[in-house]
Parts: sequence; C-alpha cells; structure tokens
Amino acid sequence: MIETIITVVTALGGLELIKYLHTRRASKRTANASAADKEFDHLTKTNIWLETQLEDKTKHIRELNEQIIDITKELATKRCEVQKCPKRQPPNGY
Repeated sequence: MIETIITVVTALGGLELIKYLHTRRASKRTANASAADKEFDHLTKTNIWLETQLEDKTKHIRELNEQIIDITKELATKRCEVQKCPKRQPPNGY
C-alpha cells in the first residue's frame, strides 16, 4: 500500500507535487493581491482623469454663465418699454 502511494507521488512529480500542494494557497493569495493592486492602480488613474475632466467642464460652464450674465445685462439696457411702435424707447436703430 505504501509502495503504491510512493509510486503515484513519484509519477506525478514527486517533490514538486508536494511543494505545489503545500504552497498553492499562498500562490492564490499572491495572485489575488497582485490583481487587486493592479485594479486599484487603474481605478486611481481613472479617478484622477475624471476629476480633471470635471474641473475642465466646471470651468467651461462658469465661463458660459459669465457670458450669459453679461449678455443679459446688455439686453436689459436695450429692452423696449413701448413695443411695436415707431416711437420705440430706447431707440435701437431699426
């Protein structure tokens, strides 16, 4: 019986099989940790990229809002108080 076990272990790689069976959990943990580290690095880079995109978009929107406010102020001075008549107040040249 013992000879059969020794023969099977030797046929399957002997000492290397024993090392594999002994270290396979550690190898799995190492592989999982490496994959998690790579995923964390990717997520960190993606987060930084998204933050810069948000800053750029926010800056652009603020510039557009400033333009809208300026145009609104300009139009408020040209608003017609008397509409559809030749005596437009204030006159705008049309």
